[in-house]
Amino acid sequence: MKPFGLSKTQVRSFHEPVLEYLPSFFDAQAVSDSEYEDLESLAQLAIPAVVAERIEKLGATEICGLDSDSMTEKLLFNDGKRAVVSGLRFRNLDLRLPYVALKANFRI
Repeated sequence: MKPFGLSKTQVRSFHEPVLEYLPSFFDAQAVSDSEYEDLESLAQLAIPAVVAERIEKLGATEICGLDSDSMTEKLLFNDGKRAVVSGLRFRNLDLRLPYVALKANFRI
């Protein structure tokens, strides 16, 4: 799978900012694998059927009028090397507590 159409180099680089903060005794390969799995999970949140299910389970259309475009995970920025994936979230699944999650392959 090529999440969000990103190059292999871009996808691999998503673990680099995380490794900067971890103690040296952490398993770098495990962190890299985890970051890749996380990126794949985010790509799943861009699949129309998944988006529709999230909206339905949250009751987001009836309560706050959110549509599928608002709830779709997106590649927000891509300059060929650096990339940012973004998506709308709700703290504790409470529609009164929205925030935007960002995942980048570089330090922001």
